[in-house]
Amino acid sequence: MHVCPYPGECMTTVLIIDDSIDYLHGVSELLDAVGYCVVLTVEPQRALELCHEVDFDLILCALELREHASVGTLSTQVGIRTLLSLLKNNPTVPIVATGALLSEEVLNEMERMGIREALPKHLSHSALLRNISRLIGGATA
Repeated sequence: MHVCPYPGECMTTVLIIDDSIDYLHGVSELLDAVGYCVVLTVEPQRALELCHEVDFDLILCALELREHASVGTLSTQVGIRTLLSLLKNNPTVPIVATGALLSEEVLNEMERMGIREALPKHLSHSALLRNISRLIGGATA
């Protein structure tokens, strides 16, 4: 969907997988503005392919996804399956689940599966940037 126009020139590259085009564009604009290279996709399978093509420093993945863009209903199972595949194939990359409703039950289940980080989608811009900086070890773009 959107590939960083400066591959290799950014210090930090972030992959964002989400069903919401508005969310993708909003977060992308915010991160682009502070110098991050951002790659976006709505397709879980494309996200897995991108991980073989690009060395990401951070991956943000929605907890609820569709198997294919605009087809079917949102599913937590698709999101969790995608998160687990990303975790398995990118063991050194911080992988974060994002969601509008992150209940204690969902967070506990994610922790049990090895997904240690989750961020609500409704974070302020400054809070999102602080969390991203923390997750990539304080590196700046």
